[in-house]
Amino acid sequence: MYVCTLRDGLFYATAINSANPVLEKLSCYPFRAPQRVFFNPYNPGDVWVTSYGNGLRRGTSSPSIGISDKEETAAASFFYPNPLAGPINFNDPPEPGVVTVRNMAGNLVAVMNVMVGADLSFLPPGIYQLTIERNGKRNSGKFILTK
Repeated sequence: MYVCTLRDGLFYATAINSANPVLEKLSCYPFRAPQRVFFNPYNPGDVWVTSYGNGLRRGTSSPSIGISDKEETAAASFFYPNPLAGPINFNDPPEPGVVTVRNMAGNLVAVMNVMVGADLSFLPPGIYQLTIERNGKRNSGKFILTK
């Protein structure tokens, strides 16, 4: 369970059902005044934290580490080009995988089986979140589609 404090930042609570739950300050969230913690209903490991002055931060959650930053630029380096006007290519070795594409409202707009790339030109121009799953490994990143 996450605990937001106005002055001391974000904490992660373990043993919340005990008489003395343990609160651990999350050093990977270096900002004061987190307001709310939201969980992605499609991926419970995705966490968003809102705060005064820091906007919205996205990270991952696990019982052992609490929350840690997701580095969008590192995550997005598994595909190219970006922005794109047609096919998208994956840097990974050719293996079967499943690609899901969501618009910025979180709506699922495409699901496809892929090997080395995918043609996304049927989508309208915009910013999208792409996730690919291969051999139990998941990568996510944003891309811009132009026409």
